[in-house]
Amino acid sequence: MKNKKNKSLILTVAFFAVLVLFSLAAPAAASRPSDTPRIRPIIYFHGGSGSAAQFETQAMRFASNGYPPEYLTSFEYSTAAPVPDKEAMNERIDAFIDDLLAKTGAKQVDIMAKTWPGAYPSPAYPGITMEYMASSPERAAKIAHACYNDSALSGYTAIVPTLAIWGELGLTPGGNMIGAENVTLPSQTHVQTDTSTETFKLAYEFFTGTKPKTTDITPESNGKIRLAGKAVLYQSNEGVQDASLEIWKVDGSSGNRSTKKPEAIYQLSGDGSWGPFNARAGVNYEFAVVRADGIYHFYYEPFIRSDYLIRLTTLPVGGGIIGFFIDKSDRHSGLAILRNKEFLGDQGANNDILKINGINVATAALCPLSKNVIGLFAFDRWSDGVSDLSAPLFPFNFVPFLTAADFYLRASDPPKGVISLELTPRGGDGEIQVINIPNWPSSKHFISVQLNDYLQKDAGRNHRRNHWPP
Repeated sequence: MKNKKNKSLILTVAFFAVLVLFSLAAPAAASRPSDTPRIRPIIYFHGGSGSAAQFETQAMRFASNGYPPEYLTSFEYSTAAPVPDKEAMNERIDAFIDDLLAKTGAKQVDIMAKTWPGAYPSPAYPGITMEYMASSPERAAKIAHACYNDSALSGYTAIVPTLAIWGELGLTPGGNMIGAENVTLPSQTHVQTDTSTETFKLAYEFFTGTKPKTTDITPESNGKIRLAGKAVLYQSNEGVQDASLEIWKVDGSSGNRSTKKPEAIYQLSGDGSWGPFNARAGVNYEFAVVRADGIYHFYYEPFIRSDYLIRLTTLPVGGGIIGFFIDKSDRHSGLAILRNKEFLGDQGANNDILKINGINVATAALCPLSKNVIGLFAFDRWSDGVSDLSAPLFPFNFVPFLTAADFYLRASDPPKGVISLELTPRGGDGEIQVINIPNWPSSKHFISVQLNDYLQKDAGRNHRRNHWPP
């Protein structure tokens, strides 16, 4: 009887001990980064012709340092019109910030931004974020810190605590924003200041007051990742309508689909959102946006971490002005090669080498520093089967951030050949990034290839040193 009482007493004590431990542990388990003032949601504001794609790399770096995915987002809008209605834009930003604060429980946000409209805003309109903060103290109070990346705000006065990062090779080398902490990054170009490791390190320390644990994009331990984003139209950032997205697993050596059915299919409408798609790290995927006017094929290097800001950028239905000047044929392929870091061809030892089927297209004529090229189109001008890389094609020579090469690439339907892309990036210590794609005919298909703007040893299979055997 005594033993039973002792056992009962022990069980009672143990039960209350568990309750005490649970009650002590519960607040910690329920805590969010918003409970700590050092970590706040981050909103990226792009510049002209931009989108969330320029924040994609940095978002994965912030996530690698403990930021939840819902804390990392981008405010997107159309840059096709010259100047937006100020108050209408302010109200949009109000709604966006208020919704983000409500979802995360945070009291303020941090922002990373370019400046728009135009490369040189006027005193009457210094860009959407400066205009927003200047419009009222209440609006400015929603923003804890601002980090401007090679903006056009040299000579302007900071409204909130501000870090102004300038590229030595950017639009305003050695710029100075009054009242801000100004830093110039050696040898960095305009868009590069959005995506570079150096920018991330400076921004992280400025936002949090501490150094990041890592500046790498760290792989997720189990190899299971999630991918999500939007299919949008160039410049307007409006969602692709009346279309579907097919995600295919492909063979990295050829780009050919390795399965008979897609891994996933999403119907596109509204803002063009899709996902999240359950993917595997290190696997090559094709994202095919199927529209009535053709199929857009998007190829990436293998993903190593979950990515929620993928932007599949297409031309308007019918091609728009740019599409009008792209020659199409059953006999040749057309493609766009993209990287959110400028391709340089006139900077000597600081050049990129971008080869299509072994021929370098990152030349002084096609990719001068002054052009800030992050998108290179290649297609057979006049469909004559002859390549001419002596000069960029019209009208791409006048479009910001874009260039185009007259490059003949034999096509077949179904594809029987392989187009090989190799990038030896500047500052990459001889590393080569490789993407192989099928030679789809440009009459019904358009190919977009997205190269990483960063280099890591664990950044996928299609990655090697140039002195290794091919």
